[in-house]
Amino acid sequence: SIIDTRMHFDIQLMYFPHDIPLAMGGTLLLPSSHFRRINEMDIARYQNFIGQIPMVCKAGTILLLHHGIWHCGRRNETEQVRYMSKVRLNPRVRQLRLWNTDDLEIETGKHKAIFTRDTNAVEDIQTILGRQEPWFEDAAGRLEIVNRIKLWRFLTGDNNFDVHYWLTRLENMPENLALAA
Repeated sequence: SIIDTRMHFDIQLMYFPHDIPLAMGGTLLLPSSHFRRINEMDIARYQNFIGQIPMVCKAGTILLLHHGIWHCGRRNETEQVRYMSKVRLNPRVRQLRLWNTDDLEIETGKHKAIFTRDTNAVEDIQTILGRQEPWFEDAAGRLEIVNRIKLWRFLTGDNNFDVHYWLTRLENMPENLALAA
């Protein structure tokens, strides 16, 4: 397969027809991993990441996720056969503001100071998208945040949105030439 660099994405629906206890294995997920653009075969042999989440659920559970979220089936340590049905939904329209956006305008143009630690603040989109996952490395983790900003801009059409000016700094490309004396 090829590395998918598109901002457009599919949604996967996973249906679990019976209880999935931890011993049954089930699907293992790595939050925010869809921002790390890699070939799926590069990580196919890995089973353990800091921050991974095992899918332990009751019968009838439906999980919705971005098609790029790293996930894998774990070893079933029971005698019971494990089932899961998966459907992949491909968009037919541009993925732009396809949800209730009544609260989006409040965010426009407001940038928080870098590394703000206001524990009384309401969780806003800048805070959520700027949060690091346990598996982020320091420098590469910032690239994950930049990819989150790019996806948010793509989904909302707000090309000025940023978190701590990470993307704004990268977009600053002086084009003026210095005049010779």
